[in-house]
Amino acid sequence: MTLRVELLIIGNELLSGHTLDTNSQWLAQRLFDLDLPVNQILVIEDKIEHIAQAIKLSVERCTNLLITSGGLGPTFDDITAEGLASAAEVSLQLHPEALRMVTQRYQKLKTQGLVESSDITPAREKMARLPNGAKPLPNSVGSAPGIYLKIANTEVYCLPGVPQELYAIFMDAVTPLIAPLTQKVALQEIIQVPILDESHLAPLIDTVMQDSTGVYLKSLPRPYQSRQPLRVAITTTATTKSQATKQLQEAILKLRKITHTHRQIESALND
Repeated sequence: MTLRVELLIIGNELLSGHTLDTNSQWLAQRLFDLDLPVNQILVIEDKIEHIAQAIKLSVERCTNLLITSGGLGPTFDDITAEGLASAAEVSLQLHPEALRMVTQRYQKLKTQGLVESSDITPAREKMARLPNGAKPLPNSVGSAPGIYLKIANTEVYCLPGVPQELYAIFMDAVTPLIAPLTQKVALQEIIQVPILDESHLAPLIDTVMQDSTGVYLKSLPRPYQSRQPLRVAITTTATTKSQATKQLQEAILKLRKITHTHRQIESALND
């Protein structure tokens, strides 16, 4: 069975050329790895009627999986939830679980000293207003939950436009949910590495990914100014569980080796 997959990328800043769209490329790569190649990518401006129309047309094309990027934040022009509600012909409602997610996030940010207050202002509450029938997707990096809603036979997943948030929600929440749409098996393991600086870890992660097949790695967020070693989530996809397990173990060994070597070199330079 051939499935239809589409991406809807939302943002005036993309159309003006002020911001480079890397989200569609990243999503297309991850979906291709899951044996869900993208059929269409559409970039549109921040207008409720345009978002609603684009979603409706996608549903009419019998799209199986539609992923949107952008417009879930607290500002006035973050209107993807409204566009989604309009397309589904339902109202926006304050979702208890989404509100809990937003509340906990701001409490954590307050504890870390990144915001002055954890109060749920109208702008922050806005991120917890979802179309009736929708479900929030946990965001381990930012404040705005993702959104899942099924319209007719189309599975719609709305993700934030901030790349790190989009990556986290897709890997943590979306990938397990779209597993029934694909024949691929996805496995994930989180390991701790002896690196304290994320800027040092990033190129090491890139090296392991370039040297691996069907593997995606991402560093996990930690408290501000923490001196704890970083953690990395490693996700593998393959046609069988045994192959996915083999890829996962090989990636773990490569990451442990390269980070250990980096740590030894760093220690020698500091001595």
